[in-house]
Amino acid sequence: MPRRREKTRNLNRERIFVALLKASIPVILSACIYYVAYSVVSREVENLSGERVIYATPAKAAKPTPVPREFTEPVKKETNVRAVVLESSEPVGEEYFADAVFAGDSLTDGFRIYDVGQHFEVISYVGLSPGTAITQPVYRTAEGEMLILADAINYMGARKAYIMLGTNGLEWMSPEKLISGYSDLVDQLMATNPDTYIILESIPPVTAATAASRTSYNRERVGHYNNLIKELATEKGIYFLDVYSAFAGDDGYLPTNIAAGDGIHMFPSGYRIWFEYITTHTIKGSAAFVMDGEGRIIPTQPVEPPQEEEPEEEEPD
Repeated sequence: MPRRREKTRNLNRERIFVALLKASIPVILSACIYYVAYSVVSREVENLSGERVIYATPAKAAKPTPVPREFTEPVKKETNVRAVVLESSEPVGEEYFADAVFAGDSLTDGFRIYDVGQHFEVISYVGLSPGTAITQPVYRTAEGEMLILADAINYMGARKAYIMLGTNGLEWMSPEKLISGYSDLVDQLMATNPDTYIILESIPPVTAATAASRTSYNRERVGHYNNLIKELATEKGIYFLDVYSAFAGDDGYLPTNIAAGDGIHMFPSGYRIWFEYITTHTIKGSAAFVMDGEGRIIPTQPVEPPQEEEPEEEEPD
C-alpha cells in the first residue's frame, strides 16, 4: 500500500511539472520574440561595403547643449524675392554651415548619428510630421527647457534652417493633408524666426522594393508630395531644395547600395551624397562666417563686446 501511494504521488508530481512546463512555453517564446525584435530595431549592422548603419529607435528628443551664437547678419534678403529654388552653385566650405540647423525626423537624425557635416546643429525627433512639429517639444536647451521646433531654431540663433518633414506621415495621411499642416508650421517658423532663411527640402525616394510593398511611398505619390512642398515654398516666399533629385536613380527610386534594410533610411554613404548636394546648392551671399588662416570659423563681421558706460561725475554742490 505505501508503495502504491508513493507511486501515485510521483505520478502527480510529474503531471504538475508537465503542466507547468506547458504553461511556461508561451511566456518563454514571447520573451524570445521581444528580444529578437528589440535587437533588430537597435542593432548596428553592416552592408556589403562594410559601412555601419543604426536603425532608428523609438521616438526620443535630441538633447544637445549648444551655446547660442552671436553675430551680425552681413547680407540682407533681397526685396520682393519670391520662392527661390536653389540651383547648382559653386561648392562652399564647412564655415557656410556654422549658422545652420537641420531639422526633421529620423532621416535627418542620420546626420547626427553618422556625424556627417561637422559645423551645423541637428534637431531631430523620430516620427515627427509637419503638423505635430507645431506643438511637439523636440529640443532640450542647456537650461533643461524643452522647446518646439520654431522656438528651438530661435534659441540656437540659426540663420539658415533646413527642414525635411513628411516621410512618416505620408504612409497614413494624404499629401494634401500633410501640406495643410506644413503651411501652418511654416507660418509659425517665419513668425518666430523672421531673420532666418527657411529652406524646405523635398523628401528622398524609397527603394523600388519598399514602394512595391508599401504603396504610399510609390514614385508618383512621393513626387506629388514634393511638388506640393515646392508650391508651398512659392506661396510663402521661402527657399526650396530638391533633395529628391540627389538620390533618385533612373527608375525614380532610391538605389539599394545606399539604402538601409527598410528601404527608407540610408547608410552613411547616402548622407555624404546628401551633404555634398547641399554644399553645391546654396543661398548666394548668405554665409555669416568665414574660415581664418588657422582654420577657425569666425563671423564675417565680428561682434564688438558691449562697452561699459562710464559713471557720470556728480557736479559739486
